[in-house]
Amino acid sequence: ACTMIVEASPLLPSERVDAIVDLSEIDARLLDTLETFRPFGERNPPPIFCAKGLRVSSASAIGADQKHLRLSIQSSSGRRLSCIGFSLGRLLPECTPDATMDVIFELGWNEWKGQKQIQARIIDAKFV
Repeated sequence: ACTMIVEASPLLPSERVDAIVDLSEIDARLLDTLETFRPFGERNPPPIFCAKGLRVSSASAIGADQKHLRLSIQSSSGRRLSCIGFSLGRLLPECTPDATMDVIFELGWNEWKGQKQIQARIIDAKFV
């Protein structure tokens, strides 16, 4: 994997990014491939992805104290991705309909009530 450094900004510190992706590249086959690299840990960190120019489709604060962010983002091609941002509820005021953002995230499965879907865990984001 190539390592890229994303330009630092007030909202988006420099992070190790393994790949810049388009949402159209994220599918079950990719997640199945990522599973072959488990277990993740200190010596084998999970891959970190970056996607740019995404539009906010929906956003809400969740959790008992409303400090987490549930987000649906969409690429220019119309592809959507469900996201969770732990301790990122502070971003909710900027997550207006059609706000555009760059996002750094990990990928995984979210299983809830018998439904299984791809979900991104947002590490950080900046609005552009």
